[in-house]
Amino acid sequence: MVVLFSLFRNRRMCKNKASSSVGSPQPVYRSSSSDLRTTGSSNTNKNKRYSLSTSSSGISATDLKDSLPDAPILYSLAEIRSATNNFVNWHCNIGEKETVVCRRDFKGDPSRIKDRLSSVCRINHSSVIKVVGACVCASNSIFIVHEYVKGASLADCLRNPKNPSFSPLSSWILRMEVATDIGKGLEYIHQSSGGSKIKYPIHNEIKSSNIIITDPGLRAKICHFGTTTLTGENESNDEEEQKPNRNPSSKKKLPTYGNHEKKFKATKGYIAPEIIVGGGPSQKTDVYALGVVLLEILSGEKPITHKYEGNTLESFSLVETARDVLASDIDEEDRHIRLRRWVDRRLKDSFPVDVAENVLELALKCVNTKAERRPDMTTVAARLSKYHMKSTEWANKINFPTDLSITYGPR
Repeated sequence: MVVLFSLFRNRRMCKNKASSSVGSPQPVYRSSSSDLRTTGSSNTNKNKRYSLSTSSSGISATDLKDSLPDAPILYSLAEIRSATNNFVNWHCNIGEKETVVCRRDFKGDPSRIKDRLSSVCRINHSSVIKVVGACVCASNSIFIVHEYVKGASLADCLRNPKNPSFSPLSSWILRMEVATDIGKGLEYIHQSSGGSKIKYPIHNEIKSSNIIITDPGLRAKICHFGTTTLTGENESNDEEEQKPNRNPSSKKKLPTYGNHEKKFKATKGYIAPEIIVGGGPSQKTDVYALGVVLLEILSGEKPITHKYEGNTLESFSLVETARDVLASDIDEEDRHIRLRRWVDRRLKDSFPVDVAENVLELALKCVNTKAERRPDMTTVAARLSKYHMKSTEWANKINFPTDLSITYGPR
C-alpha cells in the first residue's frame, strides 16, 4: 500500500508541474548561427499549451497556434549578419519568417534584455506590428527584429510626393477605419502591463511615419512598439526602477531629462509641451502624439509646414490651425464653412460634417497643453469607434460604398 501511494503521489506531482509550466513566452536563446530553429523544450511547452487549451473547446490546435504570440528570440550577431547580407538588406528572412531588422543605439542594461524582450513580445494585437526578437552586440547597438507587413506608411499615403493630388485613403470611411485601428492599437499597448515589469507601457514614437497602412486591406498597424523599452531609452518607466514616494501628500514631479542626465528623442510636431520644459515621456505624451496624427488624417497636412511670407520663412503648426477652425467666437455656420475648407480637399467634400467636427474636437482634447486634461486611450478608442459607426450610418443613407478596397500600384 505504501508503494502504491508513493507512485500515485509522484504521478500527481508530475501533472501539476506540467500544468504550471504553461505561462508567458520566454526568450529562446540561439546556440549557433546555423541553427535557426527553436529549441526542443520550447516546442514541447507550446504543444502542451495548445493541447490544454483545446481540450474543452471546438477550436483547432492550428487556429489557436496562429493566434498565440511566438516565443521571443535572442539572436546572435552572426545570424543577423547572415540574414541581412552583412547589414545591407534589412528586409530579410530569418528562418521561416519574413522580417524587418532595425538597428538602434543601446543604452540599457544587457542583463535585463531578457525580461524586456518578454514584456514587449507579449503584445499580440491586429493593429500592432509584432516584435519577433532582438540581438544586443558589444558595440552598444541593438538589432530589433519585427514581422514584415506589406504596405506603406500613413505619412506616404496622406502625402505622396510623386503624386500630391492622389491618396489611397480617398474616402472618409477609409480614414475613419484607419483612425479607429490606431486608437484600438494604442489602447491595447497602454493596457498591456499585466504580468510585465513595465508599470505604464507607452509607445513613445507615435507619428504618421510609424503607422503602416496594409496592402491589400488598407488597415492601420502601429510599428516600432517596444523600441524605446528595448534600447533602454525609457528605463524610468520600469516598475523595478520606480522609487517609492515616501511623502504621498507631496505633488508628483515630472522626471527631468537634461543634457547631463538623459536626452529624449522625439520628432518635431509630435512633442507634448511638458517634454519641451523637461518632463519625461508618459501615456499622456502618447495621447498628444495621437491627437496630431488624427489632425493629419483629417487635413492631410504635415504637423509643421513652412511657407514664405515675403522674404521670411514662417512655420505653421497644424495644431494651431485646427484650433482656429473651432474658435469659440464664431457661429455654427461659419464653423462648418471653416471645417470644410480645412478638411483634406481630396475627400471632395464628401463626409459627414457633424462627425468630422466631433473627431476634430476629440483630436484637440488630445493635444491639450495640460497633460492632466487629455483623455486616456480607453476614452479615445471608444469615441473613435462611435464616430466610425456614425460614419457608416451616414454612408448607408447616401448609398456610399463602405467596402472600398484599392491598391497602391497601377492597374
